[in-house]
Amino acid sequence: MAASAPAVLQIRRVPWPARSRQRFLLCLVCGSEELCSSGLCRRCYDAAYHSETYFGGLKEQVLERDGYCCRVCPTPTEIVHHRKPGLNELRWLITICGACHATVHRLQVLDRYLPPLLVELWGEQHPDAPAAQLQFELGPAA
Repeated sequence: MAASAPAVLQIRRVPWPARSRQRFLLCLVCGSEELCSSGLCRRCYDAAYHSETYFGGLKEQVLERDGYCCRVCPTPTEIVHHRKPGLNELRWLITICGACHATVHRLQVLDRYLPPLLVELWGEQHPDAPAAQLQFELGPAA
């Protein structure tokens, strides 16, 4: 007997039945009519998955605590930064805007003035770099 080829399972998406008692289901978070999983639309499901995976489900709490604004400058944002990478505790998570987040991660040398909190965050990301910052002095008024 010759061996037969294995059957290929085909998964196809089945549309929601036209006649159903639950005809209009909405996303539990945003109210969208297009559901993905667990009563959530794709966008809300991805946000919940990202929060749970990378922030231990604490991202929304951090954003609410910080008023959805950067703690360094008052820019509205939804970016949460790990002060200690991989540690998902409320006290080690902070809301900062994209510009401040890029400064913390990408600035190699403190060669310009930064607000004190940003210098502290930068020092946590670059523990081996010297933490001395340029000091600017105001000269006599002309």
